[in-house]
Amino acid sequence: MWLWLAESDTKFATLLRAGLFVALGVSIMVLADTLFREGTVKHVFMELGVAIIVASIAVRAIDLRGNDRLIKKLVSELTAMAETQHTKLAEIGEAHFEKMAAMVNRSSREALPEVLQEVFKDRDPRLYANTIAIIDSFEKMGSTQSWTDRVALRFVGDLFQYVSDNATNLAKATAPGGAYDITLPRSASQLADTILAGQMDQLVEGDSYIVVSDLSSWRDGLSEFFSATVRALEKRVKVRRLVCPFDEDRLLKQTEIDEFFQRHWDEKIFRDWLDADGLPMYELAILTRREVVSNKNLSIEHVGVFHHAKEIACFEPRQSDLSRMTFSTEDKLDKKVLEKLWPKAHANYRVEGKEVHLVSRREIVKTLGKDWWK
Repeated sequence: MWLWLAESDTKFATLLRAGLFVALGVSIMVLADTLFREGTVKHVFMELGVAIIVASIAVRAIDLRGNDRLIKKLVSELTAMAETQHTKLAEIGEAHFEKMAAMVNRSSREALPEVLQEVFKDRDPRLYANTIAIIDSFEKMGSTQSWTDRVALRFVGDLFQYVSDNATNLAKATAPGGAYDITLPRSASQLADTILAGQMDQLVEGDSYIVVSDLSSWRDGLSEFFSATVRALEKRVKVRRLVCPFDEDRLLKQTEIDEFFQRHWDEKIFRDWLDADGLPMYELAILTRREVVSNKNLSIEHVGVFHHAKEIACFEPRQSDLSRMTFSTEDKLDKKVLEKLWPKAHANYRVEGKEVHLVSRREIVKTLGKDWWK
């Protein structure tokens, strides 16, 4: 049948061929109207559909070889229309491709704002503004290969993961019958846990993490961060933590204090990783609440500093639930304060002559006494 349709010169076959091309042109126009919003792409496809319809009618009319004056006039007019449509299509296509070529010839960064404006067209203006702000920040932080910039990018990446995952799920949920979960951090502490763990994993042999710590921030676990700390010790990263009970720590229950000891005061961890002087790679010391208050003139603050070669990443929690932290590339931990407080604290080891003795959990609990954090 298709062979007959292609080769037959009968009027019926000619009209049928014309009908098929008209149907093709109409289909292209319908698809363009359905799939594309107003714009260059939709306009190109609509013009293409019209051109196919007009051209098919004109050509098939010529095939009929009508002698009637009306048919000749119709053929002439339709042919002229077809030529006009093709000319318009060529002009539109040329302008469109010139625009695309101009975008390609520019750097991707130069073209990006224009692309994003098209993507976020007729949508909440905050989407465009926030996306551009994020990209600008990425570009600024990624302009150097410094360790601290990689730290900052990883920090943002951990935050961005929640945005990306939920945006994907929300897009699916808006489809008919769609229903997808929105995943949010259980708490600020959970998000901080992921961020700090990632930071700890970036440290290598010879690096260190030194912190003046509270107790309340460990109330929600920080399990990922502690696991990362153990991995860092395995790489021979030095960890030194001075625990200072702050005002908010007085509200902690005995069970929460017990959980802290169970996790941190691990004699196996102390014993398995020792430095060249025989001291634990994880040096842990605790001040009582009374000792913190008596040294309040030293302005003790919660500060954690990651040292990598000559670079620094410093985190300063401003809330005990870690909902607000200050990040900087300067060491905000006053070493003089640490040097004054450490000898007054109760450490996980004691030095007697040339011997280093580890302090057991039972011994430290007895030494600190009841309600030592209140």
